[in-house]
Amino acid sequence: MPRGRTKEILHTARIDQANAIGRQRICRGDRRNHSIPQGCWYLAIKDGLGEKSYCLECARAILLRGREKLEKLFTELEKAEHYAGG
Repeated sequence: MPRGRTKEILHTARIDQANAIGRQRICRGDRRNHSIPQGCWYLAIKDGLGEKSYCLECARAILLRGREKLEKLFTELEKAEHYAGG
């Protein structure tokens, strides 16, 4: 196990609720057809100095794609560990 703090790769994403007061958010996944009304939950991803918002439908697609990538990376890591140890 590495010493010190372990690097976190998902520190810029969170599930949040749109403010009851303020502007309506636009989903960056499908700007024409999806919006995030006040009081609804959404996925927020920090992007540089700003933040992008995604409705729950688009958030699910993003997170599923991320899960697939992580599972592939774990498989590759296990192969590498196997070859490094043997």
